[in-house]
Amino acid sequence: VTAASQLLVPSITRLNATWFLADFGRELQGGLVLSSGGGIPPGSRVRVVSGESVQRMAAHSATGAGRGGSPSATGGDSSSGVVGDTWGFDFEWTLRAGAQTIEQHQYMEFRYV
Repeated sequence: VTAASQLLVPSITRLNATWFLADFGRELQGGLVLSSGGGIPPGSRVRVVSGESVQRMAAHSATGAGRGGSPSATGGDSSSGVVGDTWGFDFEWTLRAGAQTIEQHQYMEFRYV
């Protein structure tokens, strides 16, 4: 058994007022861990969109594609019409008050989140 390692995101870019792009610099296989500090209002939501295509991320941030529908692991209702949008993950976490760490336990392949 080999222990899994955790990587910090080498690059995070603010795309607009509510969307950020994390670029890991290469394809990864695994899951996500999100840690947040205190001061977050309970019930705040974080939408996570991941994939192998930066165009997918840009299209979602520009259009808000998929809002109002169910998050989908296959693109589903969140399709933005760009190449690569039929794979990747699109899900939402509801945060509680205070500092917390959330782990996503679904195996994924991605470069961008």
